[in-house]
Amino acid sequence: MTSLTKLREIRVYFILGTLTILLITAITLQLFLKQKGKTGQIWQNIEISASLPKQTTATKVNFLAEHLTIPREMSVIKLTPNDIDLDKSQELAKNLGFQQQPQVISSVIAGEILLWRSANATLSVDIQHKTLHFERIINYKQEQKGLVNLDRAVESLKKFLDNSKLDFKNFNIEDPQFNLYEKLSEGLATEDTQKAKYIELIYPKQINGFPVILKSQLASLKAITDYADEVLSLDLDLNVNAPWEVEFEGTTKPFDKIIKELNEDKGIYLSSIGKPFNSTQNNLTINTLTVTEAEIVYFEDIKETNRLVPTLYVKGETVLSDRSIEKVGIILPIINNFEFVVKSPNPKP
Repeated sequence: MTSLTKLREIRVYFILGTLTILLITAITLQLFLKQKGKTGQIWQNIEISASLPKQTTATKVNFLAEHLTIPREMSVIKLTPNDIDLDKSQELAKNLGFQQQPQVISSVIAGEILLWRSANATLSVDIQHKTLHFERIINYKQEQKGLVNLDRAVESLKKFLDNSKLDFKNFNIEDPQFNLYEKLSEGLATEDTQKAKYIELIYPKQINGFPVILKSQLASLKAITDYADEVLSLDLDLNVNAPWEVEFEGTTKPFDKIIKELNEDKGIYLSSIGKPFNSTQNNLTINTLTVTEAEIVYFEDIKETNRLVPTLYVKGETVLSDRSIEKVGIILPIINNFEFVVKSPNPKP
């Protein structure tokens, strides 16, 4: 009996000792977490498990309880917020672009985990263990290299530069500063991609001292955007019948060099802005023309062929057949054959 009694006493002391150790550990951990929370830092233990560029650091992440901004280079990020709860989890999910209600996954070990899914990302929040895991399914760098199809855009632009009468001696499509994809992304990021009809590129260099914007009409466009409306992937096709447009601003000086002879055999000739312009076809004469702005844009020629043709609008004070008008429209298709028509849509009395 004595041996049995001692064995029972040993078991009791062992159990009591184990419980005491667990209690002390729990109290210590609670005090540690409470003290840690007083630092005022909302997010702790930042773990980034994606291959990031050297310049990308954790400081680029905006750690706020009500909002979370994740750089586009980060495909996977794991955070341990010390005060995450259900309301904050839902607010974070909303800010990250998840509109639907979360799926609740129950686990004996982990407890309940809230899971959000979208076409290009997943977000899971373990409130019990204070863990948030965000994964962007579509990797930005891979999409940029893989799905972006700009061959036809570049080919069309080169063809335009070769065939046009405009002076683009300083224009180099291979210029490393001329990032075609980035320019397209910037233009599409703030627009409804379903309504976008044009590519618009701003060439980093100036021609004759003035900035140049190139445009071309799209036949089709497919863009995938993330929660911040940043273009992740872009697949486009140019309208083969739509040439590139040019939009430029300045005074009379650049146009003396840019605008060249147009279709001399029709008696239509323009040597330079500011000099008399004679059109034997329309019997019109521009006596004086002060240019303040010019741009080539598309308009629809409904009466004739229902086709889009590029039009050069010269805005300024113009005298045309003794009538002062605000705008002269010049039809200028940039494909081999050139037409040149002067009209006065807004004549002044």
